[in-house]
Amino acid sequence: MLDILNSVKSFLKEKLNKNDKVLLALSGGSDSSCLFDILYKLKDELNFHLHVANIDHSFRKESANESHSLKNLMNEKNISFHFKKLNIEKKSNIEEQFRNERYLFFKETCKKINCNILITAHHKADLLETVLKRVLEGSNLHNIYSMTKDLKIDEMTILRPFLDISKKNILDYLKINHISYFKDYTNEDTYYLRARFRKKIVPFLEENFQKNIFDSIYSISKYSYELNDYLFRKLQNQIESLKSFFLGHYINLDDINEPLEIRYILNSISKRLKLNLSREHVQNLIEAILNKKTNYKIIFKNFSLIVDRSYLFIIDKTFENFFEDIPLREGRYKTSNFLIDIKKVNNKSKNSSWRDLLKKSSKIYIPSNNGIIKNLTYNKSIKKRFENYKVPAFLRRLFPVICIKDIEVYDFLTSKEFRSQSDKFFEVSLKIIK
Repeated sequence: MLDILNSVKSFLKEKLNKNDKVLLALSGGSDSSCLFDILYKLKDELNFHLHVANIDHSFRKESANESHSLKNLMNEKNISFHFKKLNIEKKSNIEEQFRNERYLFFKETCKKINCNILITAHHKADLLETVLKRVLEGSNLHNIYSMTKDLKIDEMTILRPFLDISKKNILDYLKINHISYFKDYTNEDTYYLRARFRKKIVPFLEENFQKNIFDSIYSISKYSYELNDYLFRKLQNQIESLKSFFLGHYINLDDINEPLEIRYILNSISKRLKLNLSREHVQNLIEAILNKKTNYKIIFKNFSLIVDRSYLFIIDKTFENFFEDIPLREGRYKTSNFLIDIKKVNNKSKNSSWRDLLKKSSKIYIPSNNGIIKNLTYNKSIKKRFENYKVPAFLRRLFPVICIKDIEVYDFLTSKEFRSQSDKFFEVSLKIIK
């Protein structure tokens, strides 16, 4: 029989430092009761401070008494006990709601007691159920992996010393050491997806596949994690290049040509910005980016996605078109969206482009003639210019142009240099103030 205690001891020796505080998620069920007994036996030898956190989900009539019994047990053993009672109305995805509330409580408790290590009793079967669920849901290859034995989230490290230990090993330990535990009947209720996996799907696969599916699924999870880790390390700088601008966010994916890598980046952005993109949406975006489509749009209720060649724009703010006429004279002018500065100069620099306006400012140099800053009126010439300079279509009408005698048109988007026989120029600066 596997020596669970020494297995956990070896793992924690590598992960803990002297006088570390650790928080154990303790439900009082078989898995966490087993792990508590082991941690209690090891805390002095490995020199760490043990705290426990318990949550009453208010989902079973016995749960309040169970939490009270655990509190009394911790008092007897002189272990700090942290408790929270949940009251979530029954509705869809209640398992996910419970999970989110649990980890929020664990995170808050860790911060309160100045602890950065959470230990949970997830074991081999938990990993198998999670991986199978993700495979059947069609998760991405890099996201099939389940839990890992060591995971850092923000300032909190989650340790799972039982992750390569079977349920049978845990039950054997409890029996040999005469440890009692609570039984949660909802773990047997096949109304819940987890229970269906545990009671029906996994036993069916074991019986009919006639191989050790636990080890096979564990390997799949490991390979998926390795792929995810590789993509994270390779693409993290690219993901961090996501920038905010006056309409939302944007990212340039010009250097990314592999569908797998684009998919990883899109999923990371979707998670960061809480876009909740479907597989179909992600696939359509990948094809649009690889094919360098222009003005490809997917419109949602609260935001829009626009692909323009290699750029992806996430639009979640509004911006009015320019509808004012401002004379081209030295001075400062303020509109609802812009601050415009005009001054005469003897030397000019390079004109700015739409990429500069994404950073909220643009500057162009034009001959110092009479003219008007006004809204764009499309003609074939300006349309062709925008196309030649690859200006995204959704930006074109948002910014003014400068018209000289209704003949010459100067813009802030293309960086086009304008010929002049004069050595005098107007420097026109456009700054977005919204």
